[in-house]
Amino acid sequence: LTFKQLNNGWTVKVNNQQIFFNYLPADVESINLSQNIAQRLSDAKMFYTTQDPDTRNADIIAEVQYYFGQDAPLLDIYVINGLTKNLTGNLIISCENSTQFVPVIEFREGNETKIYEENGCIIAMAQSPNEIYALKDRILYQIAKIMK
Repeated sequence: LTFKQLNNGWTVKVNNQQIFFNYLPADVESINLSQNIAQRLSDAKMFYTTQDPDTRNADIIAEVQYYFGQDAPLLDIYVINGLTKNLTGNLIISCENSTQFVPVIEFREGNETKIYEENGCIIAMAQSPNEIYALKDRILYQIAKIMK
């Protein structure tokens, strides 16, 4: 694979489609995925993303959700974005919606950056705004089978 540098990140051709990443694979390899999470992401043909709209960096998470909605379909994966509670008629998505084959990825803020499972949900926790983008890239690299 050949990564082409842009002003704000990188593109790489996957399945004849240009996919945008903020980080290179080496930059996000420290974000570990358990075997089960990796398998669920690799097997999924659809997933939900969600967040608490009262989160401090809700705008950045919303941007990341938007990019998932743009990039995942290029990898033949359908994404539905939502929030954990109703603000303006948005779709309400919680971990209760998560199944083995249609996982929910909930973006959260926390005191570390990691991806883990909780109540059948995939939690993508970021310590800082930049790490929200790193989490998106780590998950997309897994879906695109660029990282294992």
